[in-house]
Amino acid sequence: MYVDTDDYEALNARICQVLQQLQDASCLAACRRRGTLVAKLYELSAYCDHRVSALQEGERQLQQRQSALTVDYLPRHVNSYLIKPGAGRVHRVGMLGAGVGGSFRFDAVEATLSSSVSILSATLNARVGEVALKGQAHASLLDADGDFAPQLIVYAQASATLAQASLTLKGGNSLLGASVRASGSLGVAYAEAEAVLSAQEQTLKLKAGAAAVQGEVQCAFELFGAKVTITGSGSLGSAQAELTYSHKNREWEFGSKLGFIAGLGFHVKVEY
Repeated sequence: MYVDTDDYEALNARICQVLQQLQDASCLAACRRRGTLVAKLYELSAYCDHRVSALQEGERQLQQRQSALTVDYLPRHVNSYLIKPGAGRVHRVGMLGAGVGGSFRFDAVEATLSSSVSILSATLNARVGEVALKGQAHASLLDADGDFAPQLIVYAQASATLAQASLTLKGGNSLLGASVRASGSLGVAYAEAEAVLSAQEQTLKLKAGAAAVQGEVQCAFELFGAKVTITGSGSLGSAQAELTYSHKNREWEFGSKLGFIAGLGFHVKVEY
């Protein structure tokens, strides 16, 4: 059965127009003995409101229970080139600064399957044939208030993956939450470098490697506004080296990975 809430809303709008006309003094005098009709119109209007609310709630619950599968067989790519002060990840544009950035991504095939019930949700994502290129540089001497606050950001990334799949499970509420994510990749090659030096953030990231098979398991939990994320990774047929350190406002992370033929790595991130 198909029910359109727009029909109820249109009917309710027409009822409200009639009731508004009945509020006119001249009309009211002629309709003094039609009190029953006015009362019925109010009852019908309340019924329409109730049906709209009930149908919308039922639709929301149905969307939570059903799974949505979307498959994109067409290539997707994104290009962006920025040449302006404070380009890229700098949210607050400073004075005497300039930056440049660009990115490119190509996915041959991507599919996503997601489902949620109550406070639990699951998402399965798969991609085939991914290529990504990113680059950015930014430097400034003064902040937006004109105070001396030197800042330097350099970022470069290049990666290619034959196939990748990930599964994410989440659950919890506003006070307590947890999530688990597992992913695997075939035919991976990557190189990434990032350096951020400023009074608000110090970040150093160096990554390079290639692997025939690579896997990762990530666990995260939240408690009263604090979030801790722990990631473990492994690879086979690989040659990899990674080092990550970052400290900024209310966030700290550290990670390392080393492998030759087989590799292991870890990463810890704390947000508070």
